[in-house]
Amino acid sequence: QALASRMATLLKPRAIPEVLGAANTDGIQTTMLIDLQGNLMGFAGQHNQEEVIRSAAIACNVWYCHTHPPEKTGSAGELHSVLIDVEQGKLAVSSTGKHLVVCRASVTTPTGALITKAEAVALHLRPALAQISTLTTVS
Repeated sequence: QALASRMATLLKPRAIPEVLGAANTDGIQTTMLIDLQGNLMGFAGQHNQEEVIRSAAIACNVWYCHTHPPEKTGSAGELHSVLIDVEQGKLAVSSTGKHLVVCRASVTTPTGALITKAEAVALHLRPALAQISTLTTVS
């Protein structure tokens, strides 16, 4: 019970959409938080849940492919962000460690602004998500 109350003080589930929604300006339509398996942890924005789940799956698969290259290509170093062009827009993906922040934007949104917002949200969420990961692996 102490673990559950400590986790609740670290990151309140109701706060996740609020934090994610803060990025939804200047052409960014939806921001989502997913785990490394592609499971949706939360989202805020214009897209419905089905579209968000589809975007999360795309982002997770592309992230996995770029962080687990075939052995013959070697490693290019730590990956910070990925930009993905999709049929009706762009996805920017940034890591918090064990989770990914994905910002979905219109085609006309400047790429730099899109990546910057995804990285800023990931940086903001990283400490709380790292503490939760530590608590769940210890218990």
